[in-house]
This record gives sequence, C-alpha cells and structure tokens, in this order.
Amino acid sequence: MKTVTYLGPHEGVIIPLPSGFSYECERDGTVELPDDLADELIARGDWKLAKTSKKTTKSDKDEE
Repeated sequence: MKTVTYLGPHEGVIIPLPSGFSYECERDGTVELPDDLADELIARGDWKLAKTSKKTTKSDKDEE
C-alpha cells in the first residue's frame, strides 16, 4: 500500500477500487491505496506520493 496526495483541480474525488469499495479524497488530502493503483494515479499527474502516512480521508469501509 502507498499513501498518495490528491493535487487535482476538483475539491474532491471518489476512487473506486476493484473490490467494490471506494475512497473519497479531498484536494490536498491523502489516501492509502494498493501500490498498482497509486502508481497509476501518480502517473496521471494529479497525485503525488505523500510525505506523511497520516490519512485525511476515509474509506466507505469505515462507515460500516
């Protein structure tokens, strides 16, 4: 798992995972994602590897 920070133009985004769960991340927020998904998002340019492991977003699993 890698922790990434969203830097894109939107106030927030929802990241669907192959498992069916999703994560919501606000701009400048961080989220921990599987390595392959994190690498793909970083390659798109709106995400970067986080310098801290402090998560500021939550998974929909947290609401169950």
